[in-house]
Amino acid sequence: MVSSKNNRVLIVDALRGFALFMIVAIHFVEHFHLFSSPEINFLFTPEQDRWVRDTVFKLVSGKAYSVFALLFGLSFFIQMDRKQRKGVDFRGRFFWRLILLFVMGVMHSLLYSGDILHVYAVLGILLLLVFKWQFRTLVVLAVLLLLQLPLVAEFFALFRDSGYNKLTYFSMYWDEANQIRTSGSFWELIQFNVLKGRQMAWSWSWNNGRLLQLTALFVLGLLLGRIHFFERLDSYKKRLLPWAGICILLFGFVMWLRTLVTSGAWNAAQKEVANVWLQSFSNLAVTGLIVIALAWIYTKKWLGWWFRQLACCGRMSLTNYVCQPVVGVLLFYGFGLALHRFIGTSWSLLIGVVFFAMQVAVSSWWFEKFRYGPLEWLWRALTFMNFSLPMRKKPNLAKRVPAEG
Repeated sequence: MVSSKNNRVLIVDALRGFALFMIVAIHFVEHFHLFSSPEINFLFTPEQDRWVRDTVFKLVSGKAYSVFALLFGLSFFIQMDRKQRKGVDFRGRFFWRLILLFVMGVMHSLLYSGDILHVYAVLGILLLLVFKWQFRTLVVLAVLLLLQLPLVAEFFALFRDSGYNKLTYFSMYWDEANQIRTSGSFWELIQFNVLKGRQMAWSWSWNNGRLLQLTALFVLGLLLGRIHFFERLDSYKKRLLPWAGICILLFGFVMWLRTLVTSGAWNAAQKEVANVWLQSFSNLAVTGLIVIALAWIYTKKWLGWWFRQLACCGRMSLTNYVCQPVVGVLLFYGFGLALHRFIGTSWSLLIGVVFFAMQVAVSSWWFEKFRYGPLEWLWRALTFMNFSLPMRKKPNLAKRVPAEG
């Protein structure tokens, strides 16, 4: 499961690669938060586009970033644990690493308001505070975060005040944001995203329970690191199918509860909050099912070549993630090619799949010659303030597995 040369866990990198594919799928389908119907659409009907959009959102929305969050917590543990075994307290250096990630994320968010990097950087501070907590205490913390207590409190507040109307930055700036993405200039987009785009992103994330769930998944990733789940995957493989069954049962139970909410006598605001709360659990169930399914397939030694290709993409996940909106915004926004006018969600998904295939191919080629992805190298060099860190592989190492990034 682990490369003896560099201690990388291939399944973890492959999961990152698969999460990148899910992010590509949903971002291209939603035109990177530009929501409009095409003026011209070839081959596919509006009904087909609607089916594609709804299917992608049901399968992917809230799951891709959740997988990343789980692996973020796992990577935190791996880095801290390795340094701790060497007698090094890595907390200060990791905090600096989070600051660097925050800066990169903020810069990225100027182009694409949906950036998640700076959100991870802020939420990741909690990991530094709880790293040495006991296992059971971390389990309790994860459960409390997953319960989404602020949403529960809001739900009951709606019974006390039936006239309660929550106005968020997301709804306040929605029309302005879409107008700028549709017909605004590049500079207008930057100006909007500096403040209003951040307010929209954080407001939406809080009101949809995303912040607490991501933090909970950080903690769950830390717990997976504690038990060395992926490194010892063979010893856990008999438990994978029962765990998958639990995820399926949880998902089914949540869907049943949502039908009760929909048919219930509550008002629209109460139903909305209840559905947001339940959606967080359905996302959790599907996220768990994705991780377990890929881990199970990996233990069967199936699709080995595909896993290796996904792993290459996952090894430079930071670079690939940042590149996606750079390309997507130029493709779909008004100051670029404005493809939102000419293609619907079906064509957009196909373009996204081709783009991801190109990312996989480039990543595989890149690691034949280099040790790190471009942004991975920069992040690591700035972390240790060591710009002599070798980027290119030595000739006699050209065909070996890339070094730890």
